[in-house]
Amino acid sequence: MAEPLGKKIIATIRSVLGRCEEVGEKVGYPGEGGERRFRKPRILSPTLVRPEQLRFVLDEAGYLSDHACLMIQPTKKTERAWEDFEGKMADIMESKLTRKELLQYCIAFLNSSYAQQRLVRGHRPTPKGSYAITEAFMDEIPIPAPHSKKVVRKIIDLVDDLERKVFDLTKKDEVQEMEERLQGLVTEALAAVPA
Repeated sequence: MAEPLGKKIIATIRSVLGRCEEVGEKVGYPGEGGERRFRKPRILSPTLVRPEQLRFVLDEAGYLSDHACLMIQPTKKTERAWEDFEGKMADIMESKLTRKELLQYCIAFLNSSYAQQRLVRGHRPTPKGSYAITEAFMDEIPIPAPHSKKVVRKIIDLVDDLERKVFDLTKKDEVQEMEERLQGLVTEALAAVPA
């Protein structure tokens, strides 16, 4: 069985964001909107992971890593694909979702047991046993259009609840149950994707 998502989120925050510094008011990034670019919600992951440590986390604070991290966010290059995804999700939900909600939906699939299996299948580890999170790997993880509004809302709400409750050690059993429900929803959605 795959490691529970809550544990993945805790480890991610410690391993990824723990090595980051919050972007201060004077930090800029020339050519692409400066600090505003870092303040938008995005997904972060280390670029090298062990199979049991596959982790993606939502960053809303605008962290800037001093180690190699993968930052997933809509850019000019991916604008058309992002707009298509937003449109499909809005059609199903009958209203537009926020960027945070769309990224939370994606996180559920990126942290799934399916993604963990894809990481090691057909990929070579480094000499120390880590695997690279690459664009080719990311292309192997489907983020399917959901079949119902209810499923989307359940996935987003579960990811949101896990992000809030994962550090509360008194809710360990509740977190475990939520992780299992989320994995079930993800597995169901992936089963509907044509091979």
